[in-house]
Amino acid sequence: ELEFTQISTGSSTSRYILGSNLAFATAYTQAVIAPGNSTYFYGVINGFGHQISNLSINNSTSNSNTGLLGNSWGNVSNLGISGSIYTTIGNTNSHTGALIGNDVGNGGVISNVYSTVNVSSINSSGYYVGGLLGSISGGNSIVSNAYASGTVTANNGVGGLIGRFNT
Repeated sequence: ELEFTQISTGSSTSRYILGSNLAFATAYTQAVIAPGNSTYFYGVINGFGHQISNLSINNSTSNSNTGLLGNSWGNVSNLGISGSIYTTIGNTNSHTGALIGNDVGNGGVISNVYSTVNVSSINSSGYYVGGLLGSISGGNSIVSNAYASGTVTANNGVGGLIGRFNT
């Protein structure tokens, strides 16, 4: 888990492979990778068919997109996740999704991924919550062969798979 949390966010040439299933033991208060609203993941994560289990995030920080990755310009494939995410009223101005809170829609590919994460959010108007992705901000990203089967509850802008896909 420690090595996974130390994934570099600043390089588009960074490549990461998950070599086995990973069970998290830590409860997080923000996104595991690229938390906040101004740090982005730019690389590639290939889960090679493995699963990250026990993802637990309870985020009450404002301006903090929430998910395994808070913000992404990168590619994620062949990965499953399970666990729970809860954001509170303090988590305003933020998108929430199990895999990615906010994908900026800059040509990233999200493929062969799934989530069984239960997502519950008290979000502010104009911000989105999804079972896999909270928001895709632009129309250039590709999502394929993806599903979310956990429960998703929110008071604004909610979607079972993607809260908002802005084209």
